[in-house]
Amino acid sequence: MKAHFYDLSIRVLLYKEGSQFVAHALELDILGYGDSEAAAKADLETLLDNQVSFAACLGKPDTVHFPAPKEFFERWEKANQAKLKGQLMSEKS
Repeated sequence: MKAHFYDLSIRVLLYKEGSQFVAHALELDILGYGDSEAAAKADLETLLDNQVSFAACLGKPDTVHFPAPKEFFERWEKANQAKLKGQLMSEKS
């Protein structure tokens, strides 16, 4: 079996949509869902593993990069800046 190595930096935006938590991997535009933040992140981790494995099987690692719409990167940046200042950010989805 051939080993594949990827060096990926993936920003994850966590938010609530209705009664579900969403973990959104921005660089791949993949969303994990769950009843808690931890469950959403676990779901996302499984989906990311599947996507990267699929790209490796195809021999096309470039198919992994499929960025989310710009608005989600902007939301992540606002949340990150708030976190760096020690603030909590709350917004409507």
